[in-house]
Amino acid sequence: MVDEVAALVPREKLGIHTHNDGGLAVANTLAAVEKGVRMVQGTINGYGERCGNADLVPIMANLELKMNKPCLPEGGLKDLTRLSLFVSEIANITPLNSRPFVGRSAFAHKGGVHVHAVLKHTEAYEHIRPELIGNHRRVLVSDLSGKSNIEYKAAELGLTLGDDDVKSRRIVEEIKHMENEGYTFEAADGSLALIIRKATGEFEEPFYLECFRVINENRATSPPAPRPSSRSSWAGTRRSPPPRATARSTRWTTPCGKPL
Repeated sequence: MVDEVAALVPREKLGIHTHNDGGLAVANTLAAVEKGVRMVQGTINGYGERCGNADLVPIMANLELKMNKPCLPEGGLKDLTRLSLFVSEIANITPLNSRPFVGRSAFAHKGGVHVHAVLKHTEAYEHIRPELIGNHRRVLVSDLSGKSNIEYKAAELGLTLGDDDVKSRRIVEEIKHMENEGYTFEAADGSLALIIRKATGEFEEPFYLECFRVINENRATSPPAPRPSSRSSWAGTRRSPPPRATARSTRWTTPCGKPL
């Protein structure tokens, strides 16, 4: 079609404006540029009527990185991810995690085989270096993980596993067991760090619960009012918090309800 139109209008004066009704807006735009079209119309993140317009973000990334057709100022490619997030925020639309190049999931790896391959040869699962467009690699931990996931995350969190494969495998088994119980670790790096610290012996209990008691009062003149009390020791000591008054009484008690 481009060749037919170019027979009537000079190629350097041609432009391409596509919508994504068939899921081909970006592909048709890139095909037109390959045929010599100079002007490209689209929107950031593909926002537009019906199924959207051609997404300029993957168009620019492909032109620059895959087709050797510079279209941005020097250094502008690294701002693509930030640009996409900025437009999403202004438009009050939740960013799409699976958006090509700039989405949070664009360079995310979950399966143990994937992570092991990425650590050995990144090109096996990443078509570009994510830093080129301002994105970054993410390794997730789930019931699909292997020891490579754990070793990568441990290094990312500044923890040391050493060369002990037994610890890594034990952590994997613990995570799989907890995921089967309903827990999820894909966005819980703090919880993962605690599990790793416990497995390596680096974890220290910040406090110890000595006792607790909960009294639930139901008076005719007021709704039910729970009155919890507890006593704990910090960092292995036996230091208790100062006495406190109960919620609905002038009688002073220590934690766990022992009268003064």
